[in-house]
Amino acid sequence: MFDHDLPLPRWLEHSLDCLSKDSPCSLDALNSKILLAVAFDFAFRFHEGQFRATGEPYIVHPLAVSNILYNAGSSPSVIIAGLLHDIVEDTQITSQRIEIHFGSEVRLLVEGVTKLGKIHSLNYTEARAENLHKLFITMANDIRVVLVKLADRLHNMRTIASLHGEKQQRIAWETREIYAPLANRLGIACFQWELEDLAFKILEPDVFLKIQSYVAANRSEREFRVSQIVNLLKNHLSILNSNNSHIEGRTKHLYGLWSKMQSQQRTFEDIYDVAGLRIITPDVESCYSSLSIIYQVFCPILGRFKDYIGLPKPNGYQSLHTAVIGISRPIEMQIRTNEMHQIAEYGIASHVRYKEGGSPAEVKSKCFNWLYQFAEWQENNEPNRHSDYLALVKEDLLIDDLYVFTPKGDLIHLNPGSSAVDFAYFVNTSIGDCFQQVAINGYLCPFSTALQNGDVIQVFTDKYPSPKLDWLNYLSTSTAHTYIRQWYVDRYNWDESIRIGRLLIERELGSDGLYVLLNSNSIARMMSYHGFITIKDLISALGYGEIILNYLMNYLRG
Repeated sequence: MFDHDLPLPRWLEHSLDCLSKDSPCSLDALNSKILLAVAFDFAFRFHEGQFRATGEPYIVHPLAVSNILYNAGSSPSVIIAGLLHDIVEDTQITSQRIEIHFGSEVRLLVEGVTKLGKIHSLNYTEARAENLHKLFITMANDIRVVLVKLADRLHNMRTIASLHGEKQQRIAWETREIYAPLANRLGIACFQWELEDLAFKILEPDVFLKIQSYVAANRSEREFRVSQIVNLLKNHLSILNSNNSHIEGRTKHLYGLWSKMQSQQRTFEDIYDVAGLRIITPDVESCYSSLSIIYQVFCPILGRFKDYIGLPKPNGYQSLHTAVIGISRPIEMQIRTNEMHQIAEYGIASHVRYKEGGSPAEVKSKCFNWLYQFAEWQENNEPNRHSDYLALVKEDLLIDDLYVFTPKGDLIHLNPGSSAVDFAYFVNTSIGDCFQQVAINGYLCPFSTALQNGDVIQVFTDKYPSPKLDWLNYLSTSTAHTYIRQWYVDRYNWDESIRIGRLLIERELGSDGLYVLLNSNSIARMMSYHGFITIKDLISALGYGEIILNYLMNYLRG
């Protein structure tokens, strides 16, 4: 049954070994390993005769995906889903048969990934938008689906050289713009960094090679300098915690270095944090004690300390960040516990409740509220304009730089530049629709006030919903913008309002009224003032009665 002429990862070989009579495995471990072994044999037999673009047997791909998931600390169900993720789409096997052999949990995971592949469209932008739309809906039902999807994308990027140039560019662009930032939002750093570097190599090959040569040229000198700092710190930290801390040097990934050079307009020689140190301590108390000792040994750089332990990132990331004057040049340091390190590297795959085998409903975390809210909105809003939808995903889901609090102390993350209107709609759609006033840090403020990190936001609502079109002027998130537009669209016939608006303009300005309107010097100012994004917004508001014709004419004349 298990006679396969393939190099197998150790964990799979061990699963096969556990089937022997003399196996030392516990009953629970044995059951999991039997399922892993059977899933591999199942995938091998039904993918037999299929080949990848590389010329390899197709089974090499799901085997590699499952190995990536295993190394990321995923549960057996997720690893099995990695082995079977293409089997429903590429063979005659049904999802019902998957459930018979491997249970309902594996079936749902495989179905979630399979749905993402069934896109039939000649338009690549449309297909990509539809795929992402389904991805986020599926993730909200069981977020582990995205682990399989990211592992699948990672192996495809590792073997992308077998594809033709145009397809390489397309896949690499999507990887860098969508999947790597998504891995970042989910806290899976090990996926994010490799995806970014693999895409970087395809999209900017010359720059990639140049950065790679820069890093290689100074490696020996950099490693020597880092080793000196490590030895110095070990001597001091050993007194604190009986040498239970682990210190390691790290080199930033190439795309991260290049991004910093671009954003700060600096040369490679000006980037001092090419290498950094990571200190893994036994407990949280040791993190802060280690920081104190570091500051006794080295001079801290002002403004470079961040406490992500006291105030974790939305994806659950925790660590202390600082920068000090090291030996001959500055160096960055991160201090965290081993549990924090596992979460930083593998994100949701390291979530304790996943490892305990909790159901998808039980493992929902506040870390992923942004996903659940976005998916809830999507269920009733199919993407009409696919290019707009892709922009919405990038703007609303892949940025997490602003942190504010509710009066109860709950942490909310928003896009930079967000206003109280963004906050209200993020908390709850009905709160946004009924929004009347806002207090920031205890003081009443205008709706347009830009929120700052650490602000405490209190929203006051009315009994009845009445969102205003001019709120569109204060928004940073596309979803809030869409909610407001949708509120108006749902309450009147958009096309009919545009028709009536056109008739009113033609009656007042003649058959060339629309041309006159578009070429008016003051029309752009008026649209901005009222929060109209397109000329159709203005015309429909005129037809609906939101804007009075006399007011419009006086504005144009005056």
